[in-house]
Amino acid sequence: MPIFWCYCVPAIKAWSDAEKAAVSKHLGYFVQLRKVPRMIDCVSCKEKEPVLCNSDWRSIKYHIASKIHVAKQHDNWRKMQPD
Repeated sequence: MPIFWCYCVPAIKAWSDAEKAAVSKHLGYFVQLRKVPRMIDCVSCKEKEPVLCNSDWRSIKYHIASKIHVAKQHDNWRKMQPD
């Protein structure tokens, strides 16, 4: 009889507007620098904002990393456009 593995995938939680604003307020300069924040930066942001109490520091880091990725794509798109 074959054994089937079942992996439990956690549900992806959408970021609320308050959470996005809190992260952008404290870590928005990392997006401008195009640099991913370190763990200590994410933890300090989480401690300063009570809205982020249910968020893991990694989810905050990945949120900023995705914003950096989008910003880089936008920069590349603007470079390809004729003047």
